[in-house]
Amino acid sequence: ERAAEQLAAATREEEAKREAKGVAASRNKSADEMVTASRQVMESARKKLEEVESLAHIVSEAKVGFEKEIEETWMPLKAGAFPPKEWRARQKAIEHASELLTQAEIPASLAAAVPLVLKEKLESRTDFSAQVVEHADIALREHVASIATQLEGHQATVESQTQAVAKAEGEVKAAEAELAATLNAQIEAENTWVDADSAVRDLKVAIGSFGETGEQLDSELMASRTSLEKLQSLVGRFEGLRASTEVQLMDAVAEVPKDVSAEVLAHKVEDMAAQPPADPPADVPADSVESEGHHAVSTESSAA
Repeated sequence: ERAAEQLAAATREEEAKREAKGVAASRNKSADEMVTASRQVMESARKKLEEVESLAHIVSEAKVGFEKEIEETWMPLKAGAFPPKEWRARQKAIEHASELLTQAEIPASLAAAVPLVLKEKLESRTDFSAQVVEHADIALREHVASIATQLEGHQATVESQTQAVAKAEGEVKAAEAELAATLNAQIEAENTWVDADSAVRDLKVAIGSFGETGEQLDSELMASRTSLEKLQSLVGRFEGLRASTEVQLMDAVAEVPKDVSAEVLAHKVEDMAAQPPADPPADVPADSVESEGHHAVSTESSAA
């Protein structure tokens, strides 16, 4: 009964540990899914950061390049720095300046007037020509300012996305830490459950061995009882044989004449004792009866 109570308690403990093991496994699975999701967010944030950084770099280079072209191409034309003999170089510069103005998206009328004005000598430019050059110069400067504004926007996006990447990386680290913690908890729960399950198995084996031992003891008890019954039967038969032998001796003594000497009487008793006893019953082994008869005669002899 005590073993059954112990088994029941161990079984309840094993069930509780198995449930705890399942909870730990579920938490670990959720933590693993969270790590996967956070890593995807982080990779997406990093990819976007690369894109905005690339775009900001392109805009920055465009601004630097445009400013350089203004200084190297537009400013000499505006100042009339090309001598007459360098008219070919001046013409190339005018063509290049027209491309810059096209990027600045100046009006078509202004774009058509600029090349004509830039071919004039500085001292020959009229007020109209001076206004054309001034408007063209303002357009180029405004375009540079527009590029700078775009660059600032891209740089702000880069900064914001950098923060997003840092946040995503922090979430990944937190998720990985949670995953490690839940994994350790799952391993501990598994080990605890294994111990509880082993305890149940050991108790079942012990109870099973108790049953086998009980059956063996019952069998040995039955065999002992059978042997005892046989021994008691033999003792009863021995007592019967001894009583029969005593009666025969008493009868023989009674038949002896009263004038017979004691020595003759002793010889007669010895002769009767030397005779074999009557045949034993069929169900009693002969050697057992002989042994019993022998002891009986010896006892009677000693008594005589």
